Amino acid sequence: MYRDTKITIDINKVEFYDLDNQKIDIPEFYKLLGNSIFKEANSIEVSDLARILHKGESPEATQQEIEEIIYLLNTSIKYKAFVQKPLLDYFNRLLTDLNDKKDGKNN
Repeated sequence: MYRDTKITIDINKVEFYDLDNQKIDIPEFYKLLGNSIFKEANSIEVSDLARILHKGESPEATQQEIEEIIYLLNTSIKYKAFVQKPLLDYFNRLLTDLNDKKDGKNN
C-alpha cells in the first residue's frame, strides 16, 4: 500500500553557495547528476529516474529509490563538498517528506 507512495524530485530546488553566501549556478547540473546516478545505479528503476533527470524533468520516486540515491551519494557518487552536502540534504528531506506523506502528516 505505502510502498507505491511517491514524491517528486525537483533538482532545481537544490541550491549551491560559495563561502560568501553567493549562489553558484552550475549549468545543466541535472545532466551531470542524471549521468552520475545512471552510471552507479543498482536498479532499473533508479536508472530510469536518472534518464528522466538527465532530460531536465522531475521524476516521481519511491522511498526505496530515494534511499538508493542517498546510498549512491554516500558511497560512489562524489562531488565537491559545496555540491554534495546540499544534494544529500535535499534527498534526505525528500525522504522525510515522503515518510510524513505516508503517515498522513501535513506540513
